[in-house]
Amino acid sequence: MNRKNLELCVSNGIALLDAKRPGWHHEIDLDVLDMTTCTRCVLGQLYQDFIKGTIELNIEFEEHGYGFNVFFSEDFDTLGAIWADNIRKRQAQ
Repeated sequence: MNRKNLELCVSNGIALLDAKRPGWHHEIDLDVLDMTTCTRCVLGQLYQDFIKGTIELNIEFEEHGYGFNVFFSEDFDTLGAIWADNIRKRQAQ
């Protein structure tokens, strides 16, 4: 998946979190954000575990349109950087 598609997916994830959990970005610790782990990714930090987060948000585990996960491991670094950039901007406001 290319960066532009990942950015669109993250935008969708941000909108979903804004609707379901306002202020969510204040709960994310960027120093430990790691999209390769189920407990330190965005959903892991918000819901204690990636799977619990998908259940709370009523999305499928395999659903990639929200930028919470990716199929290919080489995309995790890019995905994490996109999330971190967006969260950093929101936390600075």
